[in-house]
Amino acid sequence: MMEELVTEVAADPQVVLPQEDANLSDAQRLVIESSIGPEVVNSRIAVVARDAVQGKLLSALEFGGYADLCPSPFGLAMSAIRKWSPDVVVLEMANAPPSGLDVLSAIRADGKLRELPVLAIVEDADAEMKSQAWKAGATEFISSCLDSFELVTRIGNVISVAQFKQHMLDHEKRLQEELGFRTLDLRSSNQQLVFCLARAAELRDDETGQHVRRVGAYSAWIAKQLGLDEQFVSRIELAAQLHDIGKLGVPDRILLKDSALDDSEQQTMQKHCAMGRKIVQESGDENARRAHADNGHALLGETDSELMQMAARIAQTHHEHWDGSGYPLGLTGQEIPIEGRITAVADAYDALSSTRPFRAALPRNECFDILRQQRGTQFDKKVVDVFLSDINAVIAIQIQFAD
Repeated sequence: MMEELVTEVAADPQVVLPQEDANLSDAQRLVIESSIGPEVVNSRIAVVARDAVQGKLLSALEFGGYADLCPSPFGLAMSAIRKWSPDVVVLEMANAPPSGLDVLSAIRADGKLRELPVLAIVEDADAEMKSQAWKAGATEFISSCLDSFELVTRIGNVISVAQFKQHMLDHEKRLQEELGFRTLDLRSSNQQLVFCLARAAELRDDETGQHVRRVGAYSAWIAKQLGLDEQFVSRIELAAQLHDIGKLGVPDRILLKDSALDDSEQQTMQKHCAMGRKIVQESGDENARRAHADNGHALLGETDSELMQMAARIAQTHHEHWDGSGYPLGLTGQEIPIEGRITAVADAYDALSSTRPFRAALPRNECFDILRQQRGTQFDKKVVDVFLSDINAVIAIQIQFAD
């Protein structure tokens, strides 16, 4: 490699060079041999300097045990560095164009080389050059009058620090990748658990359980069109699937009835929004169905999980009406949380367009007409408008999660 890249460059006789390797004491040799491990000695070192300085640097580095050396003049420095990918660059801060500062600036301007350690060789008395080199991105300074022992050990220290830094970066990357895999696995598990819980309630009056998937998909699509953040969109897609969890407490004779409910049965059905708490406390047909909203909220609400808290709010408020005529709380307008307003439209459309125990599915256009008619009374105008803004997207979700 050395023979390929060395070219003739005029030497500067004023530069004070490192002392000859023969001047190293036995103690210094022992320090070098014991302190520089194989992972450091095997590092690639690019040496960018004028010939006279370069020769001394190479001699000192070879004596210190470094064998993978790439000498280069200033004019070929960047092409050599890019081709050879060294672990560290020893750069003489000479003024002849292209100067050491030019090379250093080019290294720092290259995104792939920005973190490459650069040891700048500067005369002790040249404070201005040190300042410029520091601003340009020098990692460390080496005095032009350092002896070979200090040169070799300083370079070894810089390489060790750079390797440790890279080790920590690689370790952090591995941890992030592992965390990413675990997060994806946990997210997948959460999705499966939510769907299983939602399906357990829905299968009682929906043989396929796809209703909850469609409501989740519609809700996520609406939230995205409303400009809500990605985290909200992801969360509501799962949380909306639990909107009818309170049905677990509704008697089959009411839930599966194939004709219209009477007033008492309607009251029982409507209680599914609050049935969660009563599921674990008491039972009773009389109040079971109307309470499903409160019950669903209670079942899901005792948790620190933001996902389950959203699901609890949806379970309790997805039957509230914009004009205040809904249940169980009689909320109006923006008193109804946005996730409840979104799920209300998604659930209503899917209920209308699906076959239920008491009626056949309505034609799609008729479902859309009903949403338009209830815009501003039962439903939030903005949510309805967004839902109806792209009929093809709605149909695509229907097809994707068809029964």
